[in-house]
Amino acid sequence: MRAGLWFAMTALTALSLTLGGCGPVYSTHYRYTPPVDSGGKMCANQCISNRDQCRQFAESRASQEQAQCEQNATMRFALCLASARTDQARSRCSPNDYCPRFVYSEHCEDSYRQCFQNCGGKIDSFQVCDFGC
Repeated sequence: MRAGLWFAMTALTALSLTLGGCGPVYSTHYRYTPPVDSGGKMCANQCISNRDQCRQFAESRASQEQAQCEQNATMRFALCLASARTDQARSRCSPNDYCPRFVYSEHCEDSYRQCFQNCGGKIDSFQVCDFGC
């Protein structure tokens, strides 16, 4: 009987730990209040230009990385076909390697927020529940 109680307590503990990891998912959103003086507004506009330029660079870099990945995948497929000695070995060669396209631009947003505040702008952050609310 004690073993059954121990098992039930262990199962309940495991279940509570498992379900505890399935809580709501939140993301951070920002509310921007622009600077009040004209110099601050001009400065904030420069921050926007810098952010846009940063995003374009990140986009360009992601495109280059994806093109390089696809070129490497094509070369690997050709090499696999050339080195395969049997039809079975050739059938294992994959022409479709997955080349994800990931644009990393979060650093652009971080820099923008810092620049915006340095120009006299105010930023309020708040959490929004995206899933499991």
